Amino acid sequence: MECLRITLASGVRTYIPTNYVTSFVTAADVADAGSAMAGPYVRSRGRITDVKYLDGAAAANPTVVSVAAIPAYTGANTLYELGRLTDDGAFLVRASN
Repeated sequence: MECLRITLASGVRTYIPTNYVTSFVTAADVADAGSAMAGPYVRSRGRITDVKYLDGAAAANPTVVSVAAIPAYTGANTLYELGRLTDDGAFLVRASN
């Protein structure tokens, strides 16, 4: 299942299915300059900087939660990851802050 996983600094995780994610923004990828022998390659993917999702707790009237200016993850703040939850419970991350 594709989902947005939000992990608080306390370790509590919330999984939001992607059909509840209305948008997310990532920063630009970081690439090296390349050389005469090889073109540039991506050194690091852009991190998630903004996300909007529906709060499913109020099923009859869900509200849009907008989180803007998400800082880079430091371990002391909230971690936002977009990815896939596998059948065995592993989470394959495609993008994060």
